[in-house]
Amino acid sequence: MSTNSEIFKDLPLFKDPKSEPDILKATSDLNTKRSLLSANRFLSNQIEKNKKYIKSLQSVLAWISSCSEIINPELTSLMLSAPSNEENYDFELRLVSDFNKYICKSKYFSFIIELTPLTGRLIPSHERISLEVKLYSSDVVPKQLAHTMQGKPIIRGRGTEIMVFHPSENKFLVRIKMQITEVSSHFINGNVNLVVSKKNEVHYSIKPLVLKELVIKAKEKTCKRWREHNV
Repeated sequence: MSTNSEIFKDLPLFKDPKSEPDILKATSDLNTKRSLLSANRFLSNQIEKNKKYIKSLQSVLAWISSCSEIINPELTSLMLSAPSNEENYDFELRLVSDFNKYICKSKYFSFIIELTPLTGRLIPSHERISLEVKLYSSDVVPKQLAHTMQGKPIIRGRGTEIMVFHPSENKFLVRIKMQITEVSSHFINGNVNLVVSKKNEVHYSIKPLVLKELVIKAKEKTCKRWREHNV
């Protein structure tokens, strides 16, 4: 009687129709496909982001083309954050005191500004430089904010200050004291921009001071918590 080994010894061995090289190739192709899909998703996201940037730039260019030949220097400083535009000015308004951008609605706050030369030009010490304070939105093309939602003035205080020469410091200085009477959540991006600039009658070329992304809260407790959290 034949043994089991003798019965099956002449039968052909089973072979997987997919050889080992074929399996490796299929795995490699699958990995390549996944990598390509991932790269495609990344590029699609970048294209969408670029479309948004292009749209924003087109809005800015359309606004600039609709302006007169003289562009408001406050908006120029607000929109062009790069320091390269300093070459257009002889002087610059610069913050020299502590300043916290988290502010409580209708509470006084203050800060000190100095006049810094950017060229060799000098201003006589007897001069008095008129400055004004304005608020702007965080739109692509910032809009001046003059009133609250109730139609009241959004800035409380003089709104204008006189910068004078201080012999003890050997520089022009001014202290701004003011209130903002509206919460920033009512405006785009939930923040506002504060701009201090020379008044039109001042004939010196002075770069405005821009304090960006101020957050105005209604309650002092909320302001305090935000200040502590963002120290």
